[in-house]
Amino acid sequence: MTARDGPTTEIRWVFQDCEEPRRERARRAWAEGWPRLERWLTAFPREQRQLLLTVRHGDRPARDEVRAVLILPAGTLVAEESAEDAAVALRRVARTLGEEIKRHKDRLRYEQLDRRKSRRREVLGAAGPLLQRDAELGRREAFFELLRPLLGTLREHARRELRIAELEGGLPRGQVTEDDLIDEVVVRAWRRFKHRPQWVALDLWLVGLLHQALGEWAEGVPAAPGEWPRRPADEEEWFAPLFGEEEPLGWEDLLPAIEDDPASRLEADEERERALALLAQLPPLQRRAFALRVLEGYEADEVAKIQGRPESEVLADIEAARRTLLAGLKGRAAARPE
Repeated sequence: MTARDGPTTEIRWVFQDCEEPRRERARRAWAEGWPRLERWLTAFPREQRQLLLTVRHGDRPARDEVRAVLILPAGTLVAEESAEDAAVALRRVARTLGEEIKRHKDRLRYEQLDRRKSRRREVLGAAGPLLQRDAELGRREAFFELLRPLLGTLREHARRELRIAELEGGLPRGQVTEDDLIDEVVVRAWRRFKHRPQWVALDLWLVGLLHQALGEWAEGVPAAPGEWPRRPADEEEWFAPLFGEEEPLGWEDLLPAIEDDPASRLEADEERERALALLAQLPPLQRRAFALRVLEGYEADEVAKIQGRPESEVLADIEAARRTLLAGLKGRAAARPE
């Protein structure tokens, strides 16, 4: 039997040695929990996901065995349970399948982050010798023209850090933009490029410059826009296809391993603002360590290089941030009206 209704996943039931009342109880039990699970699958095209549910009734002993096979574009997830009644087994299968879906989406997300990071590092690494030559020869405009478009990869990071600085009260809202911050990074890179530490990857060094600039602005050090490079209107058109669009921050990106209820999610902009508000409550080093690891895919040792501190401290801060944010999210969920 195949059921397909609007945006739902295709579900195929297979019953073995099950009388009709048992089948009906099984269908009702699954209908209770499946909508919540299915909302976790909205990132996958509807026509590319299938669910096979097999229920087998055994007499010796009298138990029902349930198997769920969820076929997704990037993998197949399986869950099996048994109980005296199929309805009980199906509820257990739903819980197990939910955990498998979360792990699967985490894996896909981290793989995507790793690919993006690798590509960013490859492009910046290739540009490194040219930037070094421009810096040594004093070719300021050539340096700016090469580096600034490449920093489009930092735009989402800059936008997030700026909004957090505004939420913390360090910067008036709208006083500076991510473009301003990117320009400041370009200028600082120009001034320091000849003396940058060669043992730190270029992308890590640039992130560090971004944090330094924003920290100084938040402490009242004025920006110097007169030194910023001019911004050609089409400067990023050639560069954008290298990395694709940056996706907005969501709850699953903020804390991918926690229990989440997508049914009650806010609209994307509101959701992102709440996530940033939670991040803004963390100490700056801890927040940035967490964001660099969880949201941008940097390894803990890379975060340690950016922040100039031991990896053990970075790991401890990432875990502390995760616990704090988890408590904050659970508190918001509990306070949310029915």
